[in-house]
Amino acid sequence: MHEINDLVAQYGLLALFAGVILEGETVAMTGGVLAHRGLLVVWQVWAVIAAAAFCSDLGWFFTGRRFGGHPLVQRMMRREGVSRVMARVHDNPRKLTAVFRFIPGLRILGPLALSQSALPARVYVGMVAVTDCIWSAIFTAAGLGVGAVLVRLLGEGHRTEHILIGAGVLILGAIAATWWFYVHRWRRG
Repeated sequence: MHEINDLVAQYGLLALFAGVILEGETVAMTGGVLAHRGLLVVWQVWAVIAAAAFCSDLGWFFTGRRFGGHPLVQRMMRREGVSRVMARVHDNPRKLTAVFRFIPGLRILGPLALSQSALPARVYVGMVAVTDCIWSAIFTAAGLGVGAVLVRLLGEGHRTEHILIGAGVLILGAIAATWWFYVHRWRRG
């Protein structure tokens, strides 16, 4: 048990940073669970999650700006779902910049679509910095809440492996329910 706790304490923030860049919400909430467990410090979890989200958002935005004319990017921008997003981007790019981080499925598509708009890069950077700090606070707090629920379900004497597995199951269940809701709601109109 101590080996896993030591690994999390030593490499947890680095793994959290990489995980948020690669995946997003699930890893961010897991960081909150680990902070609830006392393996990571809450403010450090929040800061790392915000920094990773910011790096990810800037990376996709500037990749889109740099390679917007590339055939692969152009082909992606012609897909049906993307064309709906692009219509919204051209209507009000600042509004999409403020909310894309909170909409499932737009973590990568949002910055790429915004990179093709007339939104100045400095405006995007400033708005994303604020949005990512808020997003990080929400998902860190949600992870702390999941951690509290797991303590009630599993008790105080649970092992770190159990808390990570339980957090993963709860978080993936919440994401699946959210995805199901959005898919079925959008199909109905």
